[in-house]
Amino acid sequence: MAKDGGFLGKAADGELPAELRGKSIAEKQAVVAAKADERARLKSEIARLEAARTQHLASEQAKRAPDAPSLETEMKKTTTRAAANKGYRP
Repeated sequence: MAKDGGFLGKAADGELPAELRGKSIAEKQAVVAAKADERARLKSEIARLEAARTQHLASEQAKRAPDAPSLETEMKKTTTRAAANKGYRP
């Protein structure tokens, strides 16, 4: 809606989602604004959860010994070994 504010007025009802069909322009704009608000709320919640996840992973990694094997380190070792066997140099 922010890109083309007149879209709802120009679009035929058949081109719109079912929840917008048969409504007035003002009702359509209200629905679109509500969806935009919900989308913004969900984006901020996702960003908050991602920050919490990143913080948790960092704290868990800090608890481990630096030389403790992990899936990542073992995959790097295996990949390096396989590449060396094929003649690639790291």
